[in-house]
Amino acid sequence: MDNKNKVNKSFNIFSLENFIEKHRSLGPYFIIVILLFIAIIIYSIFVHPISYSNNNVTNSSCSGILISSYKDSCIMNLAENQSAPYLCKQLPANLGNQCYFYIAENTLNGTLCSNSGSEYLQSCIDYVSTKTNNISLCSQLNENNNTLCTTNLAILDNNSSLCNYISNSSEKLLCYSSLNLSLAYKFKTTSYCNSMSVVKNNTFSNEILSYSGVLSLTSSYNSSIFFVSPLSYIQSLQNISYSPKDMCYITVSFASENSSYCNAIKNQTLYSLCSSSSYYSTNKNTTANTSNLNVSQLNISKQFSKKFNYSSIFDTCLNYSALSGSNPSTCNYTVSIIHAVSSENVSYCPSNTTYAYQCYYLLAKTLNQTKYCSYILNATQNNACYQTLTNNISSS
Repeated sequence: MDNKNKVNKSFNIFSLENFIEKHRSLGPYFIIVILLFIAIIIYSIFVHPISYSNNNVTNSSCSGILISSYKDSCIMNLAENQSAPYLCKQLPANLGNQCYFYIAENTLNGTLCSNSGSEYLQSCIDYVSTKTNNISLCSQLNENNNTLCTTNLAILDNNSSLCNYISNSSEKLLCYSSLNLSLAYKFKTTSYCNSMSVVKNNTFSNEILSYSGVLSLTSSYNSSIFFVSPLSYIQSLQNISYSPKDMCYITVSFASENSSYCNAIKNQTLYSLCSSSSYYSTNKNTTANTSNLNVSQLNISKQFSKKFNYSSIFDTCLNYSALSGSNPSTCNYTVSIIHAVSSENVSYCPSNTTYAYQCYYLLAKTLNQTKYCSYILNATQNNACYQTLTNNISSS
C-alpha cells in the first residue's frame, strides 16, 4: 500500500489541477502570450498583405501570407515595383498577363509584351512602340493591328517610309492614305489629298478616317447644323458613295472653314455637307442652340444656296438620327432656318414656334427689313426685333 500511495502521489504532482493551482500567479502572463499570438496571426493575414498593396514593398517574400488573393496582390506589387517579371510566373494566368503588361509599360521593354496574352498584347505593343519608336514590335500583331500600329508610328514621326514595313499592298495603301489625311487636317491643305484614291469606297474611306486619328480629333466638334462632327454624319450615309479623296477635301474644308475646297466634290449631298460644315464649324463645342447662327455666316451661306441640296441634308438628319437614336427635329429645324435665310424665303421657316421666331429674327437682321419682325407674335421678342433693326438702320 505504501508503494501504491507513493505512485498516486507522484501522478498527482503532474495533474492539471495541481499545475494550475501551483502556477496561478502566472495567469496574466498566459493571457498576454495568447493575445500576442492572436495579434501575430491577424498581422500575417491582414496587415502584412495590405502593406504590400500600398506599394510599401521590400524584397521580403510573400510566401507567409495565408489568403491567396492577398498573396497575389503582394506578388503583383512586388513584381511591378521591383521590375521583376520572373515573379509574374507565380500568379494565375490572368493576373500574370496583367503583371507582364505593367512591367513592360514601366520599363518600355517590348519583349515582355509577348507574355501579356491576347488581352493586353495590342495595348502593350502600341504603348511601348510609340514611346520607343520601335516599329519592329508591330510585327507581333495580326495584319490589321500591325497596320494600325505602323500607321500610328508613321503619323507620329511624319515618316511615310515606315508604311513600307507593311507587306500587304492594300494595308500599305491604308497607311499612306491615313498619313496623308492626318497631314491634310493638321496643315489645312488639300495638297496631301492629291495622291489619294478617287475610287468610291465607303469602307476604305472610313478606315482611313479612323486610322488617321481625324475622326477622334473632330468627334467633339459641333456645328450649328450637326451638333457633332459632320464627318460622323457622312459615315451615316446609306445611299451615297464617296472616295478617300472626297473625304480628304471634306476634312480640309472642315478644318480650315473654307468651302472653296468643296468645289471639287461633284455629289450634291456630299457638297452640301462639305459646304455647311466649313461655314458652320466655327461653333465648335457649343450646345445645340440655333442662336449660334450669326448673321455673317448666314450671309455667306447665300453663296452656295443654289448648289446646296437641302432635301439631302434633311435625309441626312434622319439617317444619322436613326443610327444614333437621337431626335432629328432639332437638326431639321436648324436646316430649315438656314434654308429660309439663305434663300430669303420666310415660308421655309420651321413650324415650331421657338425656332420659327429665331428664323424670323435672323431674316429681319440679315436682310435688315423690319417686316419680318411682324411674324413674331410674342410681344417681348417682337419689340426686341424692332429695336435691333431700328438701331442697325440708324447706325448705318
